[in-house]
Formats: sequence, C-alpha cells, structure tokens
Amino acid sequence: MSLMPGAKERRRYVRHQKDLKLALSNERGPIAEPSLMDISPAGMGLLVSDNPVPGQAFRFKLELPSGPVQGKAVVVWAKPHHLGWRCGVKFVKIGCFQRRRLRVYLEPQQFDWLRFADKILILAAVVTAALVLADYFGLLKR
Repeated sequence: MSLMPGAKERRRYVRHQKDLKLALSNERGPIAEPSLMDISPAGMGLLVSDNPVPGQAFRFKLELPSGPVQGKAVVVWAKPHHLGWRCGVKFVKIGCFQRRRLRVYLEPQQFDWLRFADKILILAAVVTAALVLADYFGLLKR
C-alpha cells in the first residue's frame, strides 16, 4: 500500500508477505480457500470468497514451520476485490506461547527476551543442582 506524500503510516506493526497454510472457520463452519495476503503480530490481511462483515469473528489456524498458531480474529474492514473480498482481521485471542511463536517467526531479528530468560533459568538450575550435589557428596568445605 503506497502512501500519499506527507501522509503518515498508522500501522503499529510491519506486514509480512508469507506463504503459510491457513484454515478459517466461522459460526457456519469452514471457509473455503482463504488466502493469506499479509500478516503481522497483531493481525492478517485475507482474501476470501464470502463477504466478511466488520465485527464478524473467525477461528483460524496457521501452520508455521515451528508449529501451529490458532486462535480467534475479528474482521476490522472489508472491501470487494476482483477475486472475492479483501479484508483485514485483528487477533483477539491467541495463547501467549503461540503469540510468541508467531512473533519469533515474523521478526527473528528481534531480541527474544523470553528465550534469554529461559537460558538464564536453565543456567541457574544447573548451578543450583551442582551445588546441591557437591554439598551432598561433601565436596564443599565448611
């Protein structure tokens, strides 16, 4: 999407064009052949055959190389497209670990504080275990 000169981009997240397997469903059942146009940590741009209505809820499942991400999304906008309907949806319910998986997939260059904290916790557990074993076998001098 190109902006007019002097216009300011309002998007909070960069959109990524990814080729991912996507399944969508609504209260009536599965939606036939949805196409993922772009994706960000906050939502997706889709191409669907049925007319989506702003406020309409979808269940979705994305297949990432690191595993599935599924949750609930709501249509924010929709407009006709020569291949169906183009719409933007925002994620309203995704588990925290799945959201993290999506963010790491989309923005691998970002520093992952949770992964760093995991490594620090593992290191602390190993050091603690070593001290306990050393004390148990009398290797620590008192």
